[in-house]
Amino acid sequence: MKDICVLFDFWKVKLKKSLHNRHRLVFCGILICDVLFATYRTIAGSTILPSEVEHVLDGYVGMQASFRQCISITNYTTFIKDPAQIIVGVSEYRCDGIRARATEAERQWPLGDPVPSELPPAKKDEPPTFTVEDSVSTDDGVLCYSNFSKVDSENFAIVDHLNPNPGLALPLYARQDGWFRGWDIFAPHRMDDLLRLAPSLTFHQDVVDGHECEFVRGGTDSGDYSVWFDIGRGNNILQFHIVRSANSRDWKGDPLWKTLRFLSRSRRVPYDKNDAQTAQIVDGKNITLSNVSGIWLPTQMTVVSTTTSRDGLIFRVETQLRRTHIDLAPTFPADSFVLNIPNGTQAVIRANDQADNVPRVWHNGMPLADVDAGALSALDHSLDNERLIDSQRSASGPSWKLACVTTIAIVIVLGGAVAAFLKLKRSRA
Repeated sequence: MKDICVLFDFWKVKLKKSLHNRHRLVFCGILICDVLFATYRTIAGSTILPSEVEHVLDGYVGMQASFRQCISITNYTTFIKDPAQIIVGVSEYRCDGIRARATEAERQWPLGDPVPSELPPAKKDEPPTFTVEDSVSTDDGVLCYSNFSKVDSENFAIVDHLNPNPGLALPLYARQDGWFRGWDIFAPHRMDDLLRLAPSLTFHQDVVDGHECEFVRGGTDSGDYSVWFDIGRGNNILQFHIVRSANSRDWKGDPLWKTLRFLSRSRRVPYDKNDAQTAQIVDGKNITLSNVSGIWLPTQMTVVSTTTSRDGLIFRVETQLRRTHIDLAPTFPADSFVLNIPNGTQAVIRANDQADNVPRVWHNGMPLADVDAGALSALDHSLDNERLIDSQRSASGPSWKLACVTTIAIVIVLGGAVAAFLKLKRSRA
């Protein structure tokens, strides 16, 4: 069908040029066919890609297949301006083709102190200020996503049971290591998939750092994506540029202006003209590719994001990532995909983003219902009282029945005696 559509586009252009002024009836027929084909494309839900672009994107998919079973560890340093902060951390991703797990631990680094090349720099007596762990698995077509977050000493866990949806699994893939696998933290799909979904594409040959690349640009619901694919080295992403407007949608479907409300004090204010100026630009640059077991893979990059809030404030965040370990044929121990969630951690179970509203705590790898010991004791005491009252009623039940029967019998006997006396008195009279 793709070939037919491509041929139709070719001849449509030719006929438009030659028949536009002389044969308007034929031209109208061509326009009708154009509308029909456009309708088909919309219903089909796929963009007919040019062969050059399709070849590059398919090559990138083939490269990504090498991560189907892997362990990847990435050290990162994040520089935040206004207010100035430095954050250092480690991100790990592991996958066996069915299950996946991502962990991330980071802490703030003192301003002015040199950041060492080897991370994590935290000492044993200085635990991370932020830790997060994710796991994803599928069972009978249902996606199970577990998340554990620890901020300082506060722990929290979420277990989601979801219908299969790549976007809903994004939090796992969007950890810092995810940039090396083409995942944008904001968007619901990998960058190559976003370009496939774009209604139109711009593409041409370009050169980045002396390497021939295929430049592909497409506008999507998550922003305008410009991506440079290295043709000679596995079609890896060598550079990217993302521009988001106020209405660009994140992986949850929320617009950018709404997700950026945390940068201001106006979370509950309805959408107004100030929200329209929210914007974000993300640049991926200085990407280094290395040959790992015969496969070209990204091992270093810098990601810079510049965000404009509804108040006109500009926030600039620069993250330098360096892959320190990659194993494309790992052997996983039995507990490789078990989250390290401490017993007693508050937990929530959700199904398709709807919580069951049952307080739970994590215990031995399971989110169990949280029942307060005092409340349980009071409930037991109340039940005991109810049982006692019921037993007393049961015991006293026959006495009341006997009293009632006796009373009725006495009334009947007395009534009969009175009736007999009156009858005897009338007969004597």
